Amino acid sequence: MARTKPSPTHLALVQLIEALGGTATTTQVERWQQNGWIPRTSAWRVSGSTRLRPEILRRALWLASTAWAGRSIGWLGWVFTLPGMRMGSDRRLGGTGGVSGR
Repeated sequence: MARTKPSPTHLALVQLIEALGGTATTTQVERWQQNGWIPRTSAWRVSGSTRLRPEILRRALWLASTAWAGRSIGWLGWVFTLPGMRMGSDRRLGGTGGVSGR
């Protein structure tokens, strides 16, 4: 299945990560979103601005520092990502609800 073209917002985040010394692809960023590790792109911008919110950039930089091309994040990424996961996203871990407190 052919991929759709990355959004300008995804490209901007990847460019910022690279400018700050990290490495990430738009595919990785999309995967982080699908897993609930970063929010939807509609929540990335500072209100009334084209700038990305600092907390989104920090989270993406952390994820980029613990990931490698074609792979998931390493165990260290999980340690710092789990507390910020949304309800239900723990199912991807094969868990029974321990993260969300069910």
